[in-house]
Amino acid sequence: MELRKGATVVSVDGEEIGSIERVVMDPATREVSHLVVQKGFLISRDRLVPVDTVQQSTEEQVILKKTHEEVEDMPEFEETHYVPLKIESREGKEKKIVTPLYWYPPIGTPIDYYGYPIRPFYKETERHIPEGSIPLKEGARVESADGTRVGNVESVFTDPSTGKATHFLIAKGIFLKDQKLVPTQWILKVEEDTVKLAVDAPFIETLSEYSG
Repeated sequence: MELRKGATVVSVDGEEIGSIERVVMDPATREVSHLVVQKGFLISRDRLVPVDTVQQSTEEQVILKKTHEEVEDMPEFEETHYVPLKIESREGKEKKIVTPLYWYPPIGTPIDYYGYPIRPFYKETERHIPEGSIPLKEGARVESADGTRVGNVESVFTDPSTGKATHFLIAKGIFLKDQKLVPTQWILKVEEDTVKLAVDAPFIETLSEYSG
């Protein structure tokens, strides 16, 4: 099953919901658990969609087993909370918690005469993904063992029977892309925006170009 960045996501009733923004995977087991579906006309937030709800996938499109209403009820990928800045006092001394401040918190926050919140807020973001998993960014950088950039992640291929990622399709170039299919056994480390391989760049260059 191919899960390509930017592929259109369609509901079981034929409605275009959004597009694939990220693939959530466990770096240790290579298991792909969820897709992050970027909001579109029919869903109000980026949603975390279990990969087992995928009915069919192609290079350009992913069809789900769910309606767009059911997808709208799925958890948000990220949820933002605005938390008041705390000031702790110890032995008569005030200690401020240093954190980025947001002077325009949610509607309803009490404000002073000049229009500023009575208490400053900071933004806290919570991700609703399985513990230990990584939301691999669209176009994540791929580095060889010698630190050379060998391309960017275009697609993730999974085995439908196990849910595990078997290959990454990486691409190099802008207009005339050179695409290579890299087995996940060669992956040393997966980070949110970087995939590090255990093989050197010259070895990657010997791979045949992927033809689909």
